[in-house]
Amino acid sequence: DGVTYPVATLYKQLTIDPGGTGKWSEDESAIVVTGWVRGQGIAFVLETWHDPVTTKLIVEKALEMAARWNVNVIRPEYVALQEMLGNWLEDEMRRRGTHWQIYPARARRLGKAERIDGLQPFVANRQVFFRRDQQDIVDEMANLIIANGKVQGRKSPNLTDALAYHTELWRSSPPVFRNDEIPFE
Repeated sequence: DGVTYPVATLYKQLTIDPGGTGKWSEDESAIVVTGWVRGQGIAFVLETWHDPVTTKLIVEKALEMAARWNVNVIRPEYVALQEMLGNWLEDEMRRRGTHWQIYPARARRLGKAERIDGLQPFVANRQVFFRRDQQDIVDEMANLIIANGKVQGRKSPNLTDALAYHTELWRSSPPVFRNDEIPFE
């Protein structure tokens, strides 16, 4: 409809869905950056990335993307934050002299299929916009099969899952985090 939203006015979050166990894995890790238009209910997928890499490379890529988009918050998957990403992120930010708020992306007792299903109302109502060069995530979403509450197929849809974590903040106003809720300062 010809309306533009300056990137600086968007609430930007970056989610990390690491594949594997912290060492190199064939399961791809995924990072997604979105910008949310407060009060309009519109999300723009600003950048996506996926690759089977090590924890160190995930952290480097996440911080590179965070800097490029000047994100408001970095949201690693909760279990990954606790088990492997937390110290890496904190150490690398300190080394670079940068700081972003880190808040875990929590599954809220939802499985991957349920989280991904949570994207459906946003996509169906045309509230999520992708760039033309983001065909990888569009194809992944279009080819997803969820049956009996489980994601079907050999490859885990980590890009889509990383995007699905964004809906937690889309459903409400971006939260104001208390200091005791932020794992790292």
